[in-house]
Amino acid sequence: MSHFSGQIFKFFVFVLILLLSNCFDYEETLTINYDFSGTLEIAYVVPTRRNSDESLIKFLPTQKDEILGRLNKGFFSRNISLKDYTYQKIVIPETDPSLFREKAKVYYKVEFQDLSQIEDAMLGKVQVRKKGNTLYVKR
Repeated sequence: MSHFSGQIFKFFVFVLILLLSNCFDYEETLTINYDFSGTLEIAYVVPTRRNSDESLIKFLPTQKDEILGRLNKGFFSRNISLKDYTYQKIVIPETDPSLFREKAKVYYKVEFQDLSQIEDAMLGKVQVRKKGNTLYVKR
């Protein structure tokens, strides 16, 4: 590879990192009670389609019915309940250099009776195991 093409490659990698770094913000807070019940709070900001509330990142839904559909999958879904949900549309002015002009800020809180019930509610691949008084969470 020539020196020039190597620099072009580095430039494109740099630009790609800049674009992806502004794609979405995600935060989750897991609270576990003594009896292994608890709450999962999830908050994120995602880009949306222009003039729509639909998320451009499919695994981070913006609408309450989409979130409920995700939570109501699986064997233990009846023991998971959505306790709080807020949605806020964010429109960024044209003067801002951001790639995505329309975003959504989503927050919801889920209550569960047993920690193993939230494996499908958390983002990514999650495995939860209890052994005596020890809890193992693998992500």
